[in-house]
Amino acid sequence: MVTNKVEICGVNTSKLPVLSNDEMKDLMI
Repeated sequence: MVTNKVEICGVNTSKLPVLSNDEMKDLMI
């Protein structure tokens, strides 16, 4: 699965609030 430090569009997700699995899937689409 996706780790907490995966960078999406140059944004380090580790600095963002923890998202649910469904929300992460929506971002990855």
